[in-house]
Amino acid sequence: MNVIKLLKIEYQKFSKNSIIRLLVLLYFIFLPIAIFMAKEFDNLPEFLISQDNIFTFMEDGINIWDFMGYIGNWMVYFFLGVVAVYLVAIEVTNKTLRQSIINGLTRHEYFMSKLASIVVISLVASLYYALCTLVIGYIHTDGASFSLAMDNEWAIPRYFLMAMGYLSFALLIAVLVRKPALAVFLYLSYVLLIEVVLRYLLQYAKVPVEYTRLFPMNVVEDMHPFPMFKIPAANMGPGNIDEMLLSYGTATGGTIIYTLLFIFLAYRLFVKTDL
Repeated sequence: MNVIKLLKIEYQKFSKNSIIRLLVLLYFIFLPIAIFMAKEFDNLPEFLISQDNIFTFMEDGINIWDFMGYIGNWMVYFFLGVVAVYLVAIEVTNKTLRQSIINGLTRHEYFMSKLASIVVISLVASLYYALCTLVIGYIHTDGASFSLAMDNEWAIPRYFLMAMGYLSFALLIAVLVRKPALAVFLYLSYVLLIEVVLRYLLQYAKVPVEYTRLFPMNVVEDMHPFPMFKIPAANMGPGNIDEMLLSYGTATGGTIIYTLLFIFLAYRLFVKTDL
């Protein structure tokens, strides 16, 4: 069965699911809206940043691509990551996974339908990020040109890889745990708490920070990190930026490796686990 048919089956199963529709809708609503909260901060310190950086295209320094990317980082992690967990775990609870296999799908085809789904979700999320950023940026940038707007250090492909990193990890958690509430809790807890604690414990044990920064979700997060960390003044010294963020090249390579690893482990677990 080809990928298009598998995606059609997934769409028929989940297009009317209220939880998934709500989570996707919240992503589409909050991604463009959240950045306008910055307008509430009228008196930002000049040595840190101005509102021009937040809402406009710029050749040098941080700009709207960075801030929209960071907002999207959280939106993808929370809303779309939970969707990826839900796509698998709810089928186990509702016993539709077993029924799909009985009805003729092989385990390989079933897994490929989930993988194709997260690829499509990541692609749509990235295109929406690009659209929102371009519209908001053009509105706020005087005399904006296309070349200026696209001077963004490959922000759109980085966003896609970031989304794939989160969603493939969510897929692995769902295959491993298979109970919706527990899987969602473990997914959210790992990113927000468990990995952070593990990194802190290793640093406390004198493990060099350059190694602790290579934990999977930190690598994925550094595809679109908190923009203020790029400003030396915000880090109390020009050298501290190297201790806080991975380079885009390292983050990109690491995200690709982790994403492939998550998908491989999820596949191996799925084909070997009893239904």
